[in-house]
Amino acid sequence: MSHGMRPPPDQNKEAPETLAPLDDPLEFMLLQQMRQRTLCLIMRKAAANRVISAALAACIVKMLTQESVLHQSDEDFDLFPALLRRGTAEDALDDLIDDLKVDGARLRRVEPQLIQMLSPSHGNGTIHISRRDATMMLSYALGQQRRLAVEHGILMAIARRRLTTRDLEMMSKSMKKRRGIDPV
Repeated sequence: MSHGMRPPPDQNKEAPETLAPLDDPLEFMLLQQMRQRTLCLIMRKAAANRVISAALAACIVKMLTQESVLHQSDEDFDLFPALLRRGTAEDALDDLIDDLKVDGARLRRVEPQLIQMLSPSHGNGTIHISRRDATMMLSYALGQQRRLAVEHGILMAIARRRLTTRDLEMMSKSMKKRRGIDPV
């Protein structure tokens, strides 16, 4: 892995600059997807080189243990139900959303192994990755990238066309509440 690669900026869930887009829940979800895609690229590079810095590993662990959990809840409890209510037969969302849920569940089954691999109890700032773990990490990153591409390229485009102002307001309130923010 290139030593010039820096971990993505920390997105503390309390940091106001990262939460401001919650007033526009679709924009917030797009920003989260961009961050997840960046971390998937880092995982792919780490898998190829079979080494990752402890700092980058910590960013991935945070994504898997915190950010992805919130993002999944945003989808399951807000975005998917709103899209299913507003979508048309032409949108064919039922099967697409079901497929995304199945893919998400498959990917989540691998996450505990990734977290364990990326959370060593010792180390010198570098984590060496076995061939088996590199294969698992690469498979996870590629699967997550495919899932994010469908979300970004299809679901978000339909959401921008179909969801009403009221839908977006309700999503914003729910997402803020999920993050412990008073949805004023």
